[in-house]
Amino acid sequence: MGEQRFGDLVVHFNALPTMALGEAMAREYGIARSDRKGLLNVSVQRDGEGGTSTAVAARVQGEATNLMGRKQALSFRAVPGAEVSYLATFDAIGPDTYTFALTILPEGAERSLAVRFNHNVSD
Repeated sequence: MGEQRFGDLVVHFNALPTMALGEAMAREYGIARSDRKGLLNVSVQRDGEGGTSTAVAARVQGEATNLMGRKQALSFRAVPGAEVSYLATFDAIGPDTYTFALTILPEGAERSLAVRFNHNVSD
Protein backbone atom coordinates (compact mmCIF):
# COMPACT_ATOMS: atom_id res chain seq x y z
CA MET A 1 0.00 0.00 0.00
CA GLY A 2 1.24 3.45 -0.80
CA GLU A 3 0.25 7.05 -0.55
CA GLN A 4 1.10 10.35 -2.15
CA ARG A 5 0.43 13.77 -0.61
CA PHE A 6 -0.75 16.88 -2.44
CA GLY A 7 -1.08 19.63 0.17
CA ASP A 8 -3.95 18.62 2.45
CA LEU A 9 -5.05 15.81 0.09
CA VAL A 10 -3.70 12.27 0.40
CA VAL A 11 -4.13 9.66 -2.32
CA HIS A 12 -3.95 6.09 -1.00
CA PHE A 13 -3.40 3.23 -3.46
CA ASN A 14 -2.96 -0.51 -3.32
CA ALA A 15 -2.60 -3.21 -5.98
CA LEU A 16 -3.14 -6.86 -5.10
CA PRO A 17 -4.13 -10.15 -6.72
CA THR A 18 -7.87 -10.70 -6.79
CA MET A 19 -7.22 -14.13 -5.23
CA ALA A 20 -6.14 -12.27 -2.07
CA LEU A 21 -9.78 -11.25 -1.55
CA GLY A 22 -11.94 -13.53 0.50
CA GLU A 23 -14.81 -15.13 -1.41
CA ALA A 24 -17.45 -13.16 0.52
CA MET A 25 -15.71 -9.83 -0.07
CA ALA A 26 -15.19 -10.55 -3.77
CA ARG A 27 -18.86 -11.46 -4.12
CA GLU A 28 -19.96 -8.32 -2.21
CA TYR A 29 -17.98 -6.05 -4.55
CA GLY A 30 -18.66 -8.03 -7.73
CA ILE A 31 -15.02 -8.93 -8.34
CA ALA A 32 -14.14 -12.21 -10.03
CA ARG A 33 -11.27 -13.93 -8.23
CA SER A 34 -8.57 -15.14 -10.63
CA ASP A 35 -4.87 -15.91 -10.49
CA ARG A 36 -4.51 -13.80 -13.65
CA LYS A 37 -6.27 -10.64 -12.44
CA GLY A 38 -5.18 -7.86 -10.14
CA LEU A 39 -7.21 -5.28 -8.25
CA LEU A 40 -6.29 -1.63 -7.85
CA ASN A 41 -7.87 0.25 -4.95
CA VAL A 42 -7.58 4.06 -4.79
CA SER A 43 -9.00 6.53 -2.27
CA VAL A 44 -8.59 10.25 -1.67
CA GLN A 45 -8.74 11.87 1.76
CA ARG A 46 -8.42 15.41 3.03
CA ASP A 47 -6.44 15.99 6.22
CA GLY A 48 -8.37 17.84 8.88
CA GLU A 49 -7.75 19.30 12.29
CA GLY A 50 -6.61 17.06 15.10
CA GLY A 51 -5.35 14.30 12.82
CA THR A 52 -8.75 13.54 11.35
CA SER A 53 -9.38 12.96 7.66
CA THR A 54 -12.44 12.85 5.45
CA ALA A 55 -13.09 10.98 2.22
CA VAL A 56 -13.13 13.06 -0.94
CA ALA A 57 -15.08 12.05 -4.04
CA ALA A 58 -12.98 12.09 -7.21
CA ARG A 59 -12.83 11.08 -10.84
CA VAL A 60 -10.09 8.46 -11.25
CA GLN A 61 -8.62 7.45 -14.61
CA GLY A 62 -5.49 5.60 -15.50
CA GLU A 63 -3.61 2.87 -17.22
CA ALA A 64 -1.34 -0.03 -16.35
CA THR A 65 1.74 -0.79 -18.45
CA ASN A 66 3.84 -3.94 -18.15
CA LEU A 67 7.58 -4.25 -18.83
CA MET A 68 6.95 -5.15 -22.49
CA GLY A 69 5.04 -1.88 -22.95
CA ARG A 70 1.56 -3.45 -23.13
CA LYS A 71 -0.93 -0.85 -21.89
CA GLN A 72 -4.31 -1.50 -20.32
CA ALA A 73 -6.86 1.22 -19.72
CA LEU A 74 -8.26 1.00 -16.20
CA SER A 75 -11.99 1.37 -15.66
CA PHE A 76 -12.65 2.57 -12.11
CA ARG A 77 -15.91 2.35 -10.23
CA ALA A 78 -16.77 3.97 -6.93
CA VAL A 79 -17.51 1.83 -3.90
CA PRO A 80 -19.22 4.08 -1.34
CA GLY A 81 -18.82 3.52 2.36
CA ALA A 82 -17.14 5.16 5.31
CA GLU A 83 -14.36 5.93 2.84
CA VAL A 84 -15.06 6.19 -0.87
CA SER A 85 -12.84 3.75 -2.75
CA TYR A 86 -12.33 3.44 -6.47
CA LEU A 87 -11.70 -0.07 -7.79
CA ALA A 88 -10.37 -1.32 -11.11
CA THR A 89 -9.22 -4.75 -12.20
CA PHE A 90 -6.34 -5.42 -14.58
CA ASP A 91 -4.76 -8.42 -16.29
CA ALA A 92 -1.90 -9.48 -14.04
CA ILE A 93 0.21 -12.22 -15.55
CA GLY A 94 3.48 -12.76 -13.73
CA PRO A 95 6.23 -12.56 -13.28
CA ASP A 96 6.04 -8.96 -14.43
CA THR A 97 6.15 -5.39 -13.18
CA TYR A 98 3.25 -3.06 -13.86
CA THR A 99 3.53 0.72 -13.84
CA PHE A 100 0.31 2.51 -12.94
CA ALA A 101 -0.22 6.06 -14.17
CA LEU A 102 -3.29 7.63 -12.59
CA THR A 103 -5.00 10.98 -13.08
CA ILE A 104 -7.25 11.94 -10.18
CA LEU A 105 -9.57 14.93 -10.14
CA PRO A 106 -10.91 15.45 -6.59
CA GLU A 107 -14.37 16.97 -6.32
CA GLY A 108 -14.12 20.76 -6.26
CA ALA A 109 -10.49 20.79 -7.42
CA GLU A 110 -9.32 22.84 -10.40
CA ARG A 111 -6.33 20.64 -11.18
CA SER A 112 -5.84 16.90 -11.52
CA LEU A 113 -3.39 14.98 -9.38
CA ALA A 114 -0.88 12.67 -11.10
CA VAL A 115 0.09 9.46 -9.29
CA ARG A 116 2.56 6.93 -10.66
CA PHE A 117 3.78 3.74 -8.99
CA ASN A 118 4.99 0.21 -9.76
CA HIS A 119 3.67 -3.15 -8.62
CA ASN A 120 5.41 -6.51 -9.03
CA VAL A 121 3.32 -9.55 -9.92
CA SER A 122 4.76 -12.99 -9.21
CA ASP A 123 3.73 -16.34 -10.69
